[in-house]
Amino acid sequence: MPAIAFSNNDIALVAWTFDRHLDGCLGFAIHRIDTSGKDTVLPALARFATQAKNARLTTEQAPVQKFWWKDLFAKRGETYKYRIVPMGGTSGDTLTPLSGVEPLVSNEITLTEKHPPFSAYFNRGIVATQALSHALDDNPSIAALTPHILDPADPIRIRLMGQLSEGVIAPTKTAASSMPHSTSLMIPKDLRNAFRRPTTAIRRAATSSWAMSSPSIGRRRRRSRTRISKTAARSKRRALR
Repeated sequence: MPAIAFSNNDIALVAWTFDRHLDGCLGFAIHRIDTSGKDTVLPALARFATQAKNARLTTEQAPVQKFWWKDLFAKRGETYKYRIVPMGGTSGDTLTPLSGVEPLVSNEITLTEKHPPFSAYFNRGIVATQALSHALDDNPSIAALTPHILDPADPIRIRLMGQLSEGVIAPTKTAASSMPHSTSLMIPKDLRNAFRRPTTAIRRAATSSWAMSSPSIGRRRRRSRTRISKTAARSKRRALR
């Protein structure tokens, strides 16, 4: 398949290739198609130098000049496929689909955390983005971000956390897991508390795992097994006499 789409619980990604050089191609328009057949041209995140910086453009007007694209505006729980249309013309002017080149259509994907027999959750916690900078009035800093992270109801924190609160934090409050102390930096108190009290079974498992990975304890256990084996061998020889 020359176009293939992937997704997790939060974003979709589509990649494509053509089997020949496309003369006159200035890039690709990306269309998202939902299960009702609605076709939406994805917004452009880059543009030609001659296009206005503040103009809201689509990938038909400012086509993607690479062979993959992330759909950051796809909605969780929805099912989509993507159509890739090579565009030609003059940069900055009205572009048209290349004649003689069939658009590519990807497979369908669903944005979901459920992948039986397991579920996989991802957050959107990338702080080094223009979107977060704009949300912080274009004056980003740790001091500016911290109040938002400390407030569980803050929309910036909710957006960065994504579905982690549903998939990881909430279940952890009833089946708590351990967390290294060094990772508590910049983690709000309500999240740290969710990880603070590991169950007895988890503590035992963690202790056992640590013990098995400790070289000194491993050596002591091997020496102990060796002594037991030697003692058993001597007892057996005495019994045979």
